[in-house]
Amino acid sequence: MLENKEGTPREWAVSTEEVFISSDGLLRFPRPPKNEEAYLVCFPPAGAEAFMYDGWVRLLPESINLCAVQLPEQEHDVSAVISQVSESLLQNIRPGKKLFFMGICLGAIWAYEVARYLRDRAGVQLDHMIVVTFPAPDQRESAVAFMRTEKFIQIMTSYFPPDSLEYQYVLSRVPAMMHTADLADQSLPPLDTPLACPLTAFASLHDQVVDPKLLQTWQPYTSGPFHVHMCDGDHFYGDHHLEEFLQSVVGYLQGA
Repeated sequence: MLENKEGTPREWAVSTEEVFISSDGLLRFPRPPKNEEAYLVCFPPAGAEAFMYDGWVRLLPESINLCAVQLPEQEHDVSAVISQVSESLLQNIRPGKKLFFMGICLGAIWAYEVARYLRDRAGVQLDHMIVVTFPAPDQRESAVAFMRTEKFIQIMTSYFPPDSLEYQYVLSRVPAMMHTADLADQSLPPLDTPLACPLTAFASLHDQVVDPKLLQTWQPYTSGPFHVHMCDGDHFYGDHHLEEFLQSVVGYLQGA
């Protein structure tokens, strides 16, 4: 849980009546805070934008408030990205709530590094961490390399007609995706002290990008309970079966 020792008020920049964005632009809350018991902080895959999570709130219980991270796309230093996102969370998440992290694809790396920053710099411990279809940081090299290939771009665009807005949008995000891959290629601190929270890894049986067996590489990254949840789908299982996916996620977060 986060503890706000200073008790300072939170400041919000409101983009619509329903969506709240932190003043630094790094955090997006698709529904206003109420009496939630926990926050689910979502780290999107490479090149994706925080609004991709807006539709999730209709499938999440009101006890969980969703916070989507927007990585600073103009930043070229991986340590600066981690510290900026971490400090924004410390300033903008209300204290006394459970804190869950979810990282999808390359977002799993940022979720872990921010979790470690919060633990080491602010004494904040996660209540649960979920990683989706991406190997542990020390095994990331091959997956990041594949993201740079034409085949990966073809996989990403294959779900949409070439003349569709969705197809063009995916192509428009390729530079941002490559920038995130550049960040992930930078040196990261080696594993020292594992996280202490439960860690659940979602793997896909028919993943075209990551060998599902590599999700097991996350086990040393926590001293808490570890579980691999196997999905009968491809790398984008969560997108194509969102309701089923989130039902499983919520089950783990609520201790089912």
